[in-house]
This record gives sequence, structure tokens and C-alpha cells, in this order.
Amino acid sequence: CGAVVITNENDFMKETFEDGENIIFYTEQNLDVINNKVNDLLTNEPKRAAIAKAGSKVVHYHHTWDQRVEVLLKALEPLIEAKT
Repeated sequence: CGAVVITNENDFMKETFEDGENIIFYTEQNLDVINNKVNDLLTNEPKRAAIAKAGSKVVHYHHTWDQRVEVLLKALEPLIEAKT
């Protein structure tokens, strides 16, 4: 919705997103850099807008309801087969 996502780095998010391109990651080991990253985004409107737009595109492409249903069905399939 036009905002840059800033979140902790994790394997799930790293599968789809790229730090500094369409999301901003931080780790528990470098919490001190969050302020610098936020200040950089606040003072650099073109960069902030580009990351937000790129992140929005990734979300709309990779995270639809249809894709969520597909993931759920794949996860549930072994459970359903085990009960039949």
C-alpha cells in the first residue's frame, strides 16, 4: 500500500524478497543499524518510493489468495491421504 516494509531477516521472507530492493531487513545482531536505515529512507524519497513500489509488486505477484490455497492444499494432502 505504498509503504516500505522493515522486518527481521528470516528464511521465509528471503525466499521472495531482496534486502534493499523491495524490503528492508534487519537482524538481532545489528539492531543498531535500523535507525540509519530508517533515516536514509526518510531523507531519500526516490529510494523509499522505489523500494515500496517494488515490494508491492512482489506481494501482488507472489502472495495471492490462489497461491495461499495452493500451498495449503499441498500441505494438507498428506494428512488427507493418511486418513483415507
